[in-house]
Amino acid sequence: MSNVIPDLKAEQQATLRRKPYAYSLLARVFVAGMDLFAGKTTTLSKAKLLEIFAGVPYRVWEVKHYRQMTRRFGERALVELCGKVVA
Repeated sequence: MSNVIPDLKAEQQATLRRKPYAYSLLARVFVAGMDLFAGKTTTLSKAKLLEIFAGVPYRVWEVKHYRQMTRRFGERALVELCGKVVA
């Protein structure tokens, strides 16, 4: 690992100069709902709630693959492939 120390102030300024990301309609609806539900100010409890919501799609994806492996336990090659994807 190199001993290069980044210039944090320069990196922050470069980030601020970049064009903002154009969020999708679904993302904007989600953020508006979060602002309505938890308020517009950034708080620790709001950040914790967002962290909980952020993991939901990954858990759903994982459960889906485990369900596929359970249904098709006789198809050994498919189960091994799904096992490699989940692990």
